[in-house]
Amino acid sequence: MAGGGGWLNEFEANREYSKGTTLVLGEHEGVKIGTLFCPEIFSPELYREITDLGAEILVNISGHGIFRGSESLLSQTRAAVKLRAVENNRYLIQIINYNLSSVIDNRGNIIFASRQIGNEIVSGKVSSLGQKTFYSYNGNWILLVCLTIICLSILQGRPNSTKI
Repeated sequence: MAGGGGWLNEFEANREYSKGTTLVLGEHEGVKIGTLFCPEIFSPELYREITDLGAEILVNISGHGIFRGSESLLSQTRAAVKLRAVENNRYLIQIINYNLSSVIDNRGNIIFASRQIGNEIVSGKVSSLGQKTFYSYNGNWILLVCLTIICLSILQGRPNSTKI
């Protein structure tokens, strides 16, 4: 249909994707920016890693066009964005097509957001922060310790059911 298959053959030969092996920071006016994409907002470990590399501002770029402004997806991603910002003590900018974009401060507050789904430009000031949280330094091991303590408490509290 396009007048020949040469470009299509070249496209097919070069089309590929692979999992990245390293996280890379961007920089703007001396501020280190860590950007991750789409579902990576649900990965606390990736955001902890990028913060550990020195990111002072976090960004998530998502494509939600296929979901057509789903309220449940927005509420889930909004909750995850707030959690990632607080976990890492960073401002987090979430850029979403076909949903509401927002900027979350390091305490989980929405400091500004788009008012409607569409091509609205949102702007404002964010702070670059360098201080790490306990979670940034230590990761998920604290969750495993808490889970172990809970399980041991449950097991210890069970009465022995011996029959006489």
